[in-house]
Amino acid sequence: MKSVKEIVRQRLKKGEVTYVVFRYLYRMVHDFGDLAKGCFTYVYLKHKVMPIMKSTNSSLPPVMDDVNVIWVCWLQGIEQAPDIVKKCYKRLTALENYRIIVITNDNFKDYVNIPDYILDKYNKGIITPAHFSDILRATLLYQHGGLWLDATIYLTSVIPQDVWEEKLFAFRWDNSLVPWDSFSSHFLRAHAGDIVLGSVLKGLWEYWEKNTEMRNYFLFHYLFYFAIHLDEKSRAIAHDMLTMYSEENHILQSMLFDDYNSKTWKWIERISFMQKLTYKFSEQKIKKKTYYMHIMSQ
Repeated sequence: MKSVKEIVRQRLKKGEVTYVVFRYLYRMVHDFGDLAKGCFTYVYLKHKVMPIMKSTNSSLPPVMDDVNVIWVCWLQGIEQAPDIVKKCYKRLTALENYRIIVITNDNFKDYVNIPDYILDKYNKGIITPAHFSDILRATLLYQHGGLWLDATIYLTSVIPQDVWEEKLFAFRWDNSLVPWDSFSSHFLRAHAGDIVLGSVLKGLWEYWEKNTEMRNYFLFHYLFYFAIHLDEKSRAIAHDMLTMYSEENHILQSMLFDDYNSKTWKWIERISFMQKLTYKFSEQKIKKKTYYMHIMSQ
């Protein structure tokens, strides 16, 4: 069955007044649905999970030596990743001199301590790979420190030293509908034993101990928001954090299959040291002289 969005696209020409009106109404309904879902998630987490995040009795995995390492995760292994992910990884290894560790299904247990009930739910498919990666990034950074990059991040230049020198860093959304979804998790910097990531980890473990389904795809964002507001020390860490916005590194994702323009490309390179791409697209979109093909030809 076709969605309303597909029907509108087929019957209305882009740019016509009717198309613009329908597009606006669709976005308004979609945003209201997201807002309602987000509010329910917020209330649930505040009453059921946040108390555990505050608790001093909750156990956490052991903290290891703090290291400057870059963590990348593709659970099936980079060799099995889509071409765009392989290109992002190749770019990363070409630009960065820091140690890079790829986390997979075969090696994650060498680096993290994760409760058996979470591993059991992951193995049964209750926890999806995407949400298991949320648990991995929080655990890796809490136990070892370092820097987490989503596998679909394409570096336009080396990671700034200012970011490496941060106690804690996450990109912010400037246009978020709600304050509790104002931080991103695709790029994170932290040190071993970080109290904010420790609180996030408590929240993730508590959530998946009690739940068998994901209430909101951006659970990590919500827990991060709660974590930086738990106490004065956490608020101080967040207040001192370098401010950089996610909007600047999501530009190329929406333009990936647009016609390539060298002047625009240079502007994108200047505006951010990285761009968050996606591997979720139809191969029918791939054509010559696009930003996608420019990236793949590098």
